[in-house]
Amino acid sequence: MPIPLSLFDKINQLSEPTDFLIGLQPATSPSVPQNVLCFYRTSGEQLDPPSRAQYHHYRYVIILNIEGIGKVFLDDDVVHFRPGEALLIRPFQFHHFDVPRRSRVCWLFITFELETPFECQIFVSQVASDERTMSLVECFLKAYLDGWAEHASEPEVAALFLGAILIRLFRRTHPEAAQPSIHSNQPLFSSIRKKLQANPSIKVGELCRALGASESTMRRRFRKACGVHLGVYLVELRFHFALDDIRSRDFNLTEIAFRTGYESLQAFSRAFKTRTGMSPREYRKRAIR
Repeated sequence: MPIPLSLFDKINQLSEPTDFLIGLQPATSPSVPQNVLCFYRTSGEQLDPPSRAQYHHYRYVIILNIEGIGKVFLDDDVVHFRPGEALLIRPFQFHHFDVPRRSRVCWLFITFELETPFECQIFVSQVASDERTMSLVECFLKAYLDGWAEHASEPEVAALFLGAILIRLFRRTHPEAAQPSIHSNQPLFSSIRKKLQANPSIKVGELCRALGASESTMRRRFRKACGVHLGVYLVELRFHFALDDIRSRDFNLTEIAFRTGYESLQAFSRAFKTRTGMSPREYRKRAIR
């Protein structure tokens, strides 16, 4: 089914957010998406920002692929993301994109929060051939744009349409539906995670020896499996653990700094602010409300 031109028109009306953590605020029940924010990307270059802060956050993200092909790395999996598919990213789920910088895409991002967790796994749904889903997306975008208009009084409408989209996409992932195109590298990633959790400050060479492989072999194997260098992944994974620790409150900030491999809270705070634009203390306050 061709993507309706009216959907492209609505996507083109979206403005770039000034704050990626603040969206529409509907006064509805906890089961309805809250703090809804929507934006889009049109090239691989836009999907590869200089800061990786957005790769770890406490918000849900639905990505609708309107146009273009690319890969999305989610924790231990690689999703081959094609036009007409939708992808849900859960809070604190490590993710990044592999799209040629000059490639033309049109990916619609819908981010939100839920006070009542949405218990599901990652999913990829074929939505291009589903007229009802695409109609819901159009209705959502209209309500979303209206919600930002001057004197708008009903942002709840956009949240309700988003809830309907979320439910419909989830239902389409019933076991009877087609399986998503995900290639698991679970054993490799699980081994690395376990070693890093046991010793957060472990060096790359030590890690490789502990996994029974030379450093060059492990780096080559990891690059092929994940699309990024092993050293980069270890830095991101440590940061991912730190975000989880901050949100859980199981450790104080100094303990988290040492667990992440930093020699002091000051050094950790500087690195954290560079990535997120806020201090660990500010992030904890915003993540736990």
